[in-house]
Amino acid sequence: MVISEHLQHVSIRGRRENSVLTLMVRFSLRLFRILGKLVPFGILFLRDRRRFLLFGRSRSISRETHAQRSRRLRDAMLDLGPTFVKIGQVLSTRPDVVPPVYAEEVVTLQDAVPTGPYREMIPALADDVGYHSYDDFDPEPIAGGSLAQVSIERRIWVTKSL
Repeated sequence: MVISEHLQHVSIRGRRENSVLTLMVRFSLRLFRILGKLVPFGILFLRDRRRFLLFGRSRSISRETHAQRSRRLRDAMLDLGPTFVKIGQVLSTRPDVVPPVYAEEVVTLQDAVPTGPYREMIPALADDVGYHSYDDFDPEPIAGGSLAQVSIERRIWVTKSL
């Protein structure tokens, strides 16, 4: 093998290892972010069942406390992204899995998901449909959803008559 071919092979392998390492770091950071948002809710639910997590009687929690927790859980799901919004939407249809107070709060994820920022939308539009091919694009979305949002755009079609 020629030295230049060997260096090129090592360079490609190094880039691949670097990208795998970068991916592992990003995955780990995402996992810690998810755990940081959801573990406190798990601990609170366990404390409701047993006062000292492993022993003790169950605690009595007011409806207002549950309502406040359910709002915080909904906000955490919105913060964590579309996958967790979808999980919240599924949980909202299952009052047998979550308490009714929580189901009532996460039902807002069915039809009241806030829209995403305009700056994050531009790269997706450029890749998918060609953002610059529109003559007028309203940066203010009409509605948002868990996986998409709706905006008004206008494209002028010019036809030539022969």
